Amino acid sequence: MMGRPQKYTQEEFEKIIIRKGGILLSQWFGTKSKIKIKCIKCNYEWWALGSSIIAGSWCRNCHLNEIRIGIDKIRAEIIKRNGVLLSKKYTNSMIH
Repeated sequence: MMGRPQKYTQEEFEKIIIRKGGILLSQWFGTKSKIKIKCIKCNYEWWALGSSIIAGSWCRNCHLNEIRIGIDKIRAEIIKRNGVLLSKKYTNSMIH
């Protein structure tokens, strides 16, 4: 049997946001309310449910930057495999 979800005060929730590398920009009303957050790493601002932040969600912008593959990463991988990159430009994997 699952227990009741933990309730957080404004101060406790702000500490969670700070630990993740952000700033709480709006009032905290509970896990089911939307809050505005700013990521200190990339300055991205967004609205999210408090429950999604508690569950582990974080900055979409930072996530996309982490998974983005650029020409330098591709070149390094090709060199590691003893290959030669012939292209001068890489747009992205979504262009066909």
